[in-house]
Amino acid sequence: MQTQRVQLSDIELAYLSWGDPASPPLLLLHGYLDVADVWNEVATQLARDFFVVAPHFRGHGDSGWGDGFAYLMPNYLLDLTELVEALGWETFSLVGHSMGGNCASLWTGTFPQKVERLVLLESFGVPTWTPEMAPDRLLTHLQERMQGARPHRTFSDLEDICARLRRDHPHASQQAIAALAKARVRQGEDGLWRWKHDPRLRWANPVMYLQVQFEAFWERISCPVLQLLGEESSFLAWLEPPLFAVIPQMRGRVIAQAGHALHFDQPVEVASSVRDFLQGKEGETSAFSDIVASLTR
Repeated sequence: MQTQRVQLSDIELAYLSWGDPASPPLLLLHGYLDVADVWNEVATQLARDFFVVAPHFRGHGDSGWGDGFAYLMPNYLLDLTELVEALGWETFSLVGHSMGGNCASLWTGTFPQKVERLVLLESFGVPTWTPEMAPDRLLTHLQERMQGARPHRTFSDLEDICARLRRDHPHASQQAIAALAKARVRQGEDGLWRWKHDPRLRWANPVMYLQVQFEAFWERISCPVLQLLGEESSFLAWLEPPLFAVIPQMRGRVIAQAGHALHFDQPVEVASSVRDFLQGKEGETSAFSDIVASLTR
């Protein structure tokens, strides 16, 4: 694994890479408040066949923080567009988890000719917003901005962070938990540890994206699509039978003994599923509509 940086329009973006740059390119996108290092075990396995790049989204990990309120979806998508251009990739495959999966599906719908294959990990679009909710949402955002960002909680020892991660990820290895804990925090001059992400990321987003907007992008996706789900994930409650009818070519698979962060809980299974799919093998996948129907009965 190598850490590299690239200067974009308004921030410096940090990203990790694995494998031979001459191999087929693969971009991995992490979720909200996460870091690129969460992909390490998956990427290490995929690097045998692909050149793997995983950026830290702006405001996350080792990437720069945006000025003002810069954490809107179009800014994330601009960062991805500039990163791909800096890497010199004409076409590539794309994998995204949760928020990163939302970015991946929107980007693919915007540039359908550039993405060869798309893999989504528990990425279901957005909550059921309604236009009537917009005024209160904006009011909350303005009040939070006027009050300023609340400081991060502090940890006296890395073991405190490991203990928290172990509660959230009981199936992950101790080695992976220790590595992720170290990657998600930095130590201050006072000796205490704090999360790396910009605390302004927790402000209520003033822009309420509607599911119908996502569906307009999904309808433009022409490449093969795979969605992976964690068997023990609380996010499965978001699933509804008609949810992905606009992506009829999407396949799916449920990963056992995994929660929402299935790529961290079961990296071997996830890497195997992703590799098979990217190489044109359906493996143990099924039509996603069948999986949704079985999980929502």
